[in-house]
Amino acid sequence: MSAIKDRHAASTVLWVIICLLFAAAPPALSLYIPPAQPPDADLTALAGLSTTGLVTRTGSATYATRTLTGTADRLTVTQGDGVAGDPTADVNTAGDVLGTANRLTVTGGSNVLVGADAVDVTLDVSTAGDILGTSNQVTVTGGDNVLPGADAVDVTLALPQDIHTGASPTFVNVNLTQNAATLQYRSVSLNTAAITGMFATPVELIPAPGANKFIVVEAVVIDYTYGGTAFTGGGTISFVYGTSGSNASGTMGGALFTTGTTDRLGWSIANGNNSNTRTSVVNQAVNITNATGAFATGNGSAVVKLVYRVMDL
Repeated sequence: MSAIKDRHAASTVLWVIICLLFAAAPPALSLYIPPAQPPDADLTALAGLSTTGLVTRTGSATYATRTLTGTADRLTVTQGDGVAGDPTADVNTAGDVLGTANRLTVTGGSNVLVGADAVDVTLDVSTAGDILGTSNQVTVTGGDNVLPGADAVDVTLALPQDIHTGASPTFVNVNLTQNAATLQYRSVSLNTAAITGMFATPVELIPAPGANKFIVVEAVVIDYTYGGTAFTGGGTISFVYGTSGSNASGTMGGALFTTGTTDRLGWSIANGNNSNTRTSVVNQAVNITNATGAFATGNGSAVVKLVYRVMDL
């Protein structure tokens, strides 16, 4: 130990002598005595740091202190400068991926995480509803299980027939309100068998209206289509209540079906005065029949159109 001290003292004296010989301040070059650490620029830079934090080398003999920071609402960093403890990083409390009631269903959307703890989230359209129409009013085509996106289907809404200003819609029955009773319209088709059979079996034109109700026929029109062979036989065409024989409207001649070789039109407006027992005409259907005998031979057809009211008694 004394030898080391002597050697250190000798070096110091030698250094002083050199400085006196050169008559100047000691050169910038520092001398060291082994086994001491030789001078180093990086060590000097480290020694010059005055702030706390994680040390990083930013260049040659250049150092700075850094602090780990997180991202708001995503990553939280604790002890980012490492001064009071080891730095730790944690993913913020995850949010949920939510759907919309009756529209979008989300599976696995709770506490969604990123990175190694990631979960799969499945989005699916909720059970699809149907687009429905209204019977005899609006018809819907392709309205079942309607889905958006790639599974989209075309949905067509349509009325049973055209009703624009240039259209000619047809109706089997039309109810028009007029005064206390309702003006109604009805159309019944008669084929060849119905025409030849209505003598023995009258054909119903208007069904029975119900208890204490009476049918008032305003007008009857028969639109006859000639089928190539005229009918023969037959007799006066009449419109009667039930099987009573009381006429609900004026009669038409059987010639409507037996005369000519072309289409014909027959009509009857009201029936004038008439009377019968109450039970034979109240709540009774209106039928078409003919007198004398059955029509035969012919092959035409007809459409019977009626305008009538139902009166409450």
